Amino acid sequence: MRTLFKQVFLGLSICAFASGTGKAQDLIELEAYNNAPKASVMLKAFYAVPENPENKPLVVLLHGCGQDAQKYWEKSGWKSIYSDKFAVLAIENRNALFKNCFQWFVPNEIERGRHRSTYSQAESIVLAVELLQEKFSLDKQRTYVTGLSAGAGMSVALLATYPDVFEAGAPVAGLPYQCDTLSNLYPIPVAQKCMQNPKTNVSAQEWGRRVITVGGKYAPEGKWPRMAVWHGNADKTVAYQNAINLENQWRTVVCPSCSPIKERMESGIQRTTYRTGNQSLLEVYTLPNFPHALPVGSPPSVKGCGVVDKDGWFEDGGICSSSAIATFFGLD
Repeated sequence: MRTLFKQVFLGLSICAFASGTGKAQDLIELEAYNNAPKASVMLKAFYAVPENPENKPLVVLLHGCGQDAQKYWEKSGWKSIYSDKFAVLAIENRNALFKNCFQWFVPNEIERGRHRSTYSQAESIVLAVELLQEKFSLDKQRTYVTGLSAGAGMSVALLATYPDVFEAGAPVAGLPYQCDTLSNLYPIPVAQKCMQNPKTNVSAQEWGRRVITVGGKYAPEGKWPRMAVWHGNADKTVAYQNAINLENQWRTVVCPSCSPIKERMESGIQRTTYRTGNQSLLEVYTLPNFPHALPVGSPPSVKGCGVVDKDGWFEDGGICSSSAIATFFGLD
């Protein structure tokens, strides 16, 4: 994927993140991406970087359907917890035909290395990553991705197909990679089936195979990105079974011999962890009675994380998910 960049130029604890230690800012347009000749015209790229960005990690944000980059940046809590310890790249989808959804359900938009005249959405996102890393000399070994709903689906696709680019990811209300037999001709019916009636008869080994077969040749020395899965068990848009399937898929990929460690957190949230030694490879957060939304509420000791949204995309879940995700990424 590093060739994409060349082609363009040739043609803390959860609480510690709550208030942020850097100056919260509006996003800036990444003109190098937006003017790139092969980049998907359906996407736009925006960023925020600390005053001294050299060797800082990068977090990629992918919004849900009907949203935009600035709204996600502000309401998800990432702007609240933004600090001088990391940079942010927010990708905006402007495909009105698909209601500004990232097209995780269209094979042509999530595949890698097809050598077409225009890059897929997945390729274009990685192109934006490379451009920003080069522009500010960011740490290429510490790149992370997180998103909500369709943004979560694309996050999982990126982790599966670009394990050499991303160190970890955190899908919120997402789905497993290749949740069904996806179709370029009739993508919507398959996507709806995945969301509303996910498969219950697929083995963990088969879920894992779908990732390893596609991304295995890119996984450096068999190392795969870590993952934190967030999902409400009352989600009526993307059924909770998808979180179970994604857990089975990713534990097979990152640590098939690991045993789950279950614990109860604040607000009744259950966290299941798969770890080797001191490193957490997979964490699954199940939010009780929580809908299809991103948890932005916070306990009394944590202030200023995100905004509850009247449209229902951002809800009080008793925890600042963005802050917890930042901690999982190791941004403290």
